[in-house]
Amino acid sequence: MTMRNTHVSVPTRFIDVDGDRFAYRRWGAASSGLPPLFFVQHFRGGMDHWDPLLTDGLAADREVILYNGRGVASSTGIPRNRIEDMADDIAMVIQALGLSQVDLLGFSIGGFQVQEVALRHPKLVRKLILLGTGLRGGDPKMEPGVLEVAPRPIPTAEDFLYLFFGRSAAARQAGLAFWDRRHLRVDQDPPSSAAVARPLKISSICSLAVPRPQGKQAWPFGVAVTCAWIRTRRVPRQSPRRRLKRTVHTCPRSKVKILIPTWRPSNSRPWS
Repeated sequence: MTMRNTHVSVPTRFIDVDGDRFAYRRWGAASSGLPPLFFVQHFRGGMDHWDPLLTDGLAADREVILYNGRGVASSTGIPRNRIEDMADDIAMVIQALGLSQVDLLGFSIGGFQVQEVALRHPKLVRKLILLGTGLRGGDPKMEPGVLEVAPRPIPTAEDFLYLFFGRSAAARQAGLAFWDRRHLRVDQDPPSSAAVARPLKISSICSLAVPRPQGKQAWPFGVAVTCAWIRTRRVPRQSPRRRLKRTVHTCPRSKVKILIPTWRPSNSRPWS
């Protein structure tokens, strides 16, 4: 792969895994010596929901891979209803691509999935990058409007502003700029079907509210975790720093670097 491809021009490819076709896009600096950076998107999101500023910026120095989960957008199959199964799918796709190890970047529910990949398939994971996500056992409360807006068949710009951006004028401006960039690609992914929302809402999110056992037996491996923008879901007394301490306690040999610590309850989004 070379940098002749970009977010808007790289072709969509498919790989057959476990009876279904998984869509992915792969480009960037493959000769960097770093493992590919594998992106896992938010609830119902496809490859076109990533910001080209982010993906092309990272692809300047390393290879990146965007991915649609089973039954999501242009991938075929019945959508998974357990985070553990989604994580196993990610591991199978990584192996089918001939990769021995990757860095995983997960946004929102994608963050749940990549944490589970690191737990279940630790040899495949060098580093985790967790964006706008949380830890298993966190407070699952959210604004009631989220469950109405998130499953809409074709989200609008206003839906994205509500779900993913703050309430200030600057946040709105940034969100609308993203929305324009998000539509630069000509051959857009189809929107995810409503079937993606139905099994996930109850089974996956609620199961993640159950804490894992504490102590060294819970995560018996070491992995570097880069945490950018881990929210605490409107629990002011539990700061991101305290949540990260819980991560390190559960992953005793992990290393944590905070890139963008943000705890602003007065201007937070309803759900990450």
